[in-house]
Amino acid sequence: MGISRRYSLGGSSGSVEVGVGDVEGLQDELDDKADTVHTHAGTDLTSDVAIANIPTGTSGTTVALGNHTHAIANVVNLQTTLNGKQDTLAAGVVMTGTASAVEDVAAAPTMEEFNGLLAALRVRGVIS
Repeated sequence: MGISRRYSLGGSSGSVEVGVGDVEGLQDELDDKADTVHTHAGTDLTSDVAIANIPTGTSGTTVALGNHTHAIANVVNLQTTLNGKQDTLAAGVVMTGTASAVEDVAAAPTMEEFNGLLAALRVRGVIS
């Protein structure tokens, strides 16, 4: 495919066809250019990419932003997993500190035993 231009020289004019091959080095330069529409693998990226250049959203062809959130119902098996965890601690137990706290809870007196100790301390006047 050529480009048609009309030139005038010394009062004479005519039509001149100029093709890509008529311009020295033009085809090589064009061969080095990327197609207007093209893709890259993530591993092709070798420097920081501005977030403005990354398609963001919620579809399969976009990337989620770091500040997005999910409802429990949107995370597969999360509610079921949480429901299974809820009975692993005794009601009213507050976990703090290190992993040894779990062992401490297992060895702790029951509420009845603790209330019995408090009652005995009150009877003896140690606490009121």
